[in-house]
Amino acid sequence: MHVLATLDESTYAGGTMGGDHPIAWCHVFDGGRSWYTALGHPSAAYDSPLVQQHLLGGIRWAAGMTTSGCGDTPAPPPPPPPPTTAGPAGPGSGDPGSGGGADGSATETARFVPVTPARLLDTRVGLGAPTGPVPSDGAIDLAVAGHGGVPAGASAVALTLTVTESTGAGYVTAWPAGELRPTASNLNVERPGQTIAGLAVVRLGASGAVSIYVQTATHLVADVAGYWIPSGSTGPGRLVPVDPARLVDTREGLGAPPGPLASGGTLTVDVAGRAGVPATGVGAVVLNLTATGASGPGYLSVWPDGDRPLVSNLNVEAAGQTIADAVVVPVGADGKVRVFAQTATDVVVDVAGWFTGADATPGTVGLFVPVAPERLLDTRLAAAGATVAGAALRGGAPVAVQVAGAGSVPATGAAAVVLTVTGTEASAPGYVTLSPTGRLRPTASNLNLAAAGQTIANLAVARLGDGGRVDLFAQEDVELVLDVAGWFTGEATAHE
Repeated sequence: MHVLATLDESTYAGGTMGGDHPIAWCHVFDGGRSWYTALGHPSAAYDSPLVQQHLLGGIRWAAGMTTSGCGDTPAPPPPPPPPTTAGPAGPGSGDPGSGGGADGSATETARFVPVTPARLLDTRVGLGAPTGPVPSDGAIDLAVAGHGGVPAGASAVALTLTVTESTGAGYVTAWPAGELRPTASNLNVERPGQTIAGLAVVRLGASGAVSIYVQTATHLVADVAGYWIPSGSTGPGRLVPVDPARLVDTREGLGAPPGPLASGGTLTVDVAGRAGVPATGVGAVVLNLTATGASGPGYLSVWPDGDRPLVSNLNVEAAGQTIADAVVVPVGADGKVRVFAQTATDVVVDVAGWFTGADATPGTVGLFVPVAPERLLDTRLAAAGATVAGAALRGGAPVAVQVAGAGSVPATGAAAVVLTVTGTEASAPGYVTLSPTGRLRPTASNLNLAAAGQTIANLAVARLGDGGRVDLFAQEDVELVLDVAGWFTGEATAHE
């Protein structure tokens, strides 16, 4: 029997079982699967998204849709779909690839195509949606295919989502239009009036659109950074993940002159030929951009070369703030990218991977398999399938989390994953770093928590290490939530 959750009897009177009081468990019995939970005794519990996630995980496991640590064997593949008649491929649709999900189902692979950043949505001016805030507990459908350089036939998109003029605390979720809203989130809002941005990778629905839900009324802005188009063996657009590495830290004069980037200033960052990124053949890079010690509110933008686009990647709300956001950006012809700061701030840039360029030798390693968002980990909840549950991540003590074989990520054949990493209930200001298990922890970070109790999210492209695992390191105690949006083909990196 595999215990999923235990009850802490020190929190109430009358307990008689001491330190061993399981309240949720699972096991394989007589050729079937048995899953039990006691978390549904009060009827109000069913209103909790955390309990709903717990129940969904148990139902999916008991139905044979997923595997877990319950001593089960891999779930059988689903029944084949009914036969269909395939029409001709549309322009630029590429060749469909195939792979395998954790449940043995067929998957479609895709290559990445970066675009010049373009605005698809701004509810303040009626772009892409009616003018006015999206109401609380409301959602909009955003047409993506056919807009902003994204063609019909695209399977997923990289969007910078920005919340502005929010009416209160809440969260934002993006998912494929036409499907059920998942238990996952992309962006967190902490207070009225906040402006905050975050990169989201979202699979497109059958109509080529994404749905965006807001818990609390707010204006929304969405800028496209690139898209994935179905493809088999191909040269360009395949991800090569690297161990996270720091390219720039203006506080120390690393990769740039020492001292803050001036208000209205532009920093040119050497990318090609550094930190595992080759000198040639690079189409785009995955970066984590951090602003720290800002002199006041403002924004940062990243672009390859030429004229600066009228979009932003990172928003700073107050003097002294430290905040990060993931960025996917093409590399300029000179192997560099540019960073603009509206307000003076120190800038930190870390690299997590790169995409092959137009002259790359064709191959299938590094293609992307987008999935509907799935929750892989929530340390606040002892959910079925969770690797770390029921206890916050302790500051200074890294924890290895099993990613390969969890949710829709296959047990083998995945080299990296796209995750939304959310930190909440932090004990103190600090940072969180994701790195491949078995490798040295890098001088890099993925998430910054500016104050105790803060809730904030960021996207991470995480390279898988030993056994398909990722190390989570937190500088201070924090609860962590991981939601997966897709995975890249290849093999996990070996122990260093």
